[in-house]
Order: sequence, then C-alpha cells, then structure tokens
Amino acid sequence: MPKGDTRFYHLSYHWGNLYFACGHCQRAKMEQFDDALLRPDEPDYSFERYFICNFSTGEIEVNPAASEIDQQRADVSIRLFGFNLEGQPFSRIREWKSFEKQVLDDLNDYAFRFLFE
Repeated sequence: MPKGDTRFYHLSYHWGNLYFACGHCQRAKMEQFDDALLRPDEPDYSFERYFICNFSTGEIEVNPAASEIDQQRADVSIRLFGFNLEGQPFSRIREWKSFEKQVLDDLNDYAFRFLFE
C-alpha cells in the first residue's frame, strides 16, 4: 500500500507492507493501489493460477481457466504493475530463447524463471 496515500501512511514501513519489486514494476505502480492486487506471499498464490505467458508475444495474460474473481485480480495486477509495457514482453522472449538453448545451467540465473517452472 503506497505511503503517499493518506489511508496507508501508518503502514509505510510495516514489514507486511514491504515488497521487493524490480524497478520496472515499481515505476509502473508508483502510488497506485487496488485491493484486488495480487500478493505473492498469499498462501495459495501461484503464477499459473492467475496468469499464462503467451510465448509468441512474450506477454503475461490472464489465465482464462481462472475463476472470475481470480481473472479480475490478475487483470488489475497486469495493468498496475505494467507487466506488458516498456519492452517487458521482448525481454521474456529473449529469456525464453536463452532457456531453450540452455545457455545458463541454473534456473535461478534466468530473469523470468517463474515462466520455466
């Protein structure tokens, strides 16, 4: 929850409100907030539950098999975090091609490793 939003100023440095995010996601989200945003620390969270990766375009898309509520949450997260903006799809395609060629030995060395699991 953004510290600039007066509803959440008291949570600015609360441990449960701090999440590591790449620069791209942080810049895209900025001070935006929606209760529907997905939280990767939720006990039942899994990438596949909410999203699919379109390997031909590199875009993250809403999983059409997800429940209506899960689809809405995925859509909000894609939009607010800008998952498909500023070259992100191209970067995913590049990582996918590298993965197919087994350029790196350890899955943790890939930037978008969650796509390959």
